[in-house]
Amino acid sequence: MERLRRRLPTVYDNTNLLRRNRRSLLKLVPGFVRVRYVVLDRSLEVKLAERGWRPARLIERQHALFQAELEGILAGDGCVFVEVEDVRELSARSPAGARPPTAGTPP
Repeated sequence: MERLRRRLPTVYDNTNLLRRNRRSLLKLVPGFVRVRYVVLDRSLEVKLAERGWRPARLIERQHALFQAELEGILAGDGCVFVEVEDVRELSARSPAGARPPTAGTPP
């Protein structure tokens, strides 16, 4: 919270699939701070192929939950201070573990 109060760029890296979880975090953000959702996704087939120790059913449930929540996520959960950066296409084309380029960075 101190970084936010001091107006420093702050990254909170978490899946937050459920709207109630995202909203609880948004309540912590001071009014002068803008929020950016960066939306990443890969195909279910790739997720399953690269799941490692995770059970397939867990991956399938999380994938379905993400699809169910996607409309709200892309709408910034209806918050005017939330900007959405949709990089699903880039993340789908990236090799496993590679992060898509950030805004202003050439691919």
